Amino acid sequence: EIDSTREANRALGGELDQLRAGLQADQGRRASLEALQQAALGEHQDAAAEAWLEQRHLRQAQRLAQRLRVTPRWQRAVEVVLGHQLQAVCVSGLGDLGGQLDGLESAALALFEEGGPQTPASQDSLAAQVEAPEGAAALLHGVLTVEDLTDALARRAALAAGESLITPEGIWVGTNWLRLPGEGDAAAGVLAREQELEQLGARIDERSARVEALVERQQAGREAQRTQEQAREEQQRRLNDSNRQLGDLRASLSGKRTRAEHIRHRREHLRQEAEELRARMEDDREEMALARERLHSALERMETYASQRESLVHRRDGLREEVE
Repeated sequence: EIDSTREANRALGGELDQLRAGLQADQGRRASLEALQQAALGEHQDAAAEAWLEQRHLRQAQRLAQRLRVTPRWQRAVEVVLGHQLQAVCVSGLGDLGGQLDGLESAALALFEEGGPQTPASQDSLAAQVEAPEGAAALLHGVLTVEDLTDALARRAALAAGESLITPEGIWVGTNWLRLPGEGDAAAGVLAREQELEQLGARIDERSARVEALVERQQAGREAQRTQEQAREEQQRRLNDSNRQLGDLRASLSGKRTRAEHIRHRREHLRQEAEELRARMEDDREEMALARERLHSALERMETYASQRESLVHRRDGLREEVE
């Protein structure tokens, strides 16, 4: 049982080490991505903007990019269209901020009011590829999706006023203009990174929970091993006591066997003596019978002799009388 528990604890320790290594890697990856995301979302504002947000308890408010859920294929297109709007701080209302923006004229700060009217999006609209707070669809108003640049160029003549076309790669085409996304766009990868951060967060939470569960199982396993080792020590002590008792019993049994052997020999000797005595008694009995017979014969002869003697005495007495 101890070997089995020790092996289970060893396997559990290996699993825990791997899980912790994965968790540490995820945490490191998340820290790196968060630093990039903070820079991309402009969370490190100039001092005036940060102080302004802090005073209004908006320092920890989510940015618009953190509220969007975009179909992966169209993430780059949304980043191109929204651009710096992705950095906008989500607020409950802009009307309450009137007259409170003094001194922020030179600060790069964007605000997005949640809860605006929800504009229905057509199936070919970029807004149809986005799950966003109410009112966010207005930022994508008039932007239609196409499969490639050829399709976009072919359809641009049919665009209404304010409409434009965009490809999954982020090539944005209007009636008489075209914009390429470029590699140095600050918004590039913001949505994919935010999605990866969410996935990392969920995985970190799941792995952290598993680590806690495994740590509890490891502690329980170690406690079980300690309990088993204590039981083994107790059983070893009892075994040693039993071995000592067995040694004593064997010594006692050896003495008793020696005594029993001595008794057996003594009994055999007594049996032989008894046989000899019985034989002698039988001989004596026969001799006594013969002696009895001789005694009876002697007694009979004595009686005969006595009778003859008495007869002789009578005859003697008779003769004496006759002589007299």
